[in-house]
Amino acid sequence: MSGRLLVHVGLPKTATTTLQTQYFPCLPPDQVRYLGVRQPRSRGQEELYLLLLAAVSEGVDDPRLHQGLAQLLDQGLHVVVSEEMFTVSTLKGAGWQLKLQRLAGILARYDHSLLVTVREPAQASFSYFVELQSRFRALGLDYVTAVLSDDAMQIFHYPTLLGCLDAHFSPGRVHFIGFDDVVSGELERLNQWVGMRQEACPAALRPTNQTRIEGAAARKGKRVSASDLLKSTALARYARQVIGNGAMSRLVKAALRPLDAFGYRVERVIPAPTETEKEQVMRYVEAGWRAMQERMQADG
Repeated sequence: MSGRLLVHVGLPKTATTTLQTQYFPCLPPDQVRYLGVRQPRSRGQEELYLLLLAAVSEGVDDPRLHQGLAQLLDQGLHVVVSEEMFTVSTLKGAGWQLKLQRLAGILARYDHSLLVTVREPAQASFSYFVELQSRFRALGLDYVTAVLSDDAMQIFHYPTLLGCLDAHFSPGRVHFIGFDDVVSGELERLNQWVGMRQEACPAALRPTNQTRIEGAAARKGKRVSASDLLKSTALARYARQVIGNGAMSRLVKAALRPLDAFGYRVERVIPAPTETEKEQVMRYVEAGWRAMQERMQADG
């Protein structure tokens, strides 16, 4: 019997890192093949995962991707991929809508299921605003303006997200799980999605990579390694232009990995939204949140 291709697409700031470190890699390997992403991202990634990421992010549909997936699925294994970058817009790359369209075209060849983890959008959007501070600072956008107008933030305007999913994926292929269920350890729906018995799955998860709000500010820490600094140099940018982002990642990351042990920690401090700003955001997202909750309830 052939296996299924199971793809978790985030959303960002919905416990994706928690699932990628504590749930998906711990599933029984005789039944499930977890391709990635593997955290931390600086570690080596499987070739099939990198090929799928390139196909979705850059439109490079390599025949080796489909040969490798077919081989695993024909063995009866469920193949699992978890990658929130499938729902992340980048300044110089594809938007999340195009990425989901490309992903749908790839998955249409297989028996597949899509998982979307979702969160109350006001909380998720501010956490994402903190995460993408450099993007929004470059664009000159404050929190409210980013939520209302930036393409990256429209992923949390759930009518827009649901419209995109419904346009590209067949009914019954898309499933939803709430952030609160993941962080509280309510994993029954997740276990059902991967098709595993409860006893074969991880029992509890510890939230990771959370945004800390202290008083009137959010604090987000990040470790910067020596390899990160080298990747940001003019030479590295030139290499990406000549070689290409995908090839650059595969060729150079391994060479720089020993430098990951050296670095320092930086912390960003971002003012928390005022009550007025919270009200502005809630007016924009609350109807969509109700629609998403109804969809999750219908999903069972």
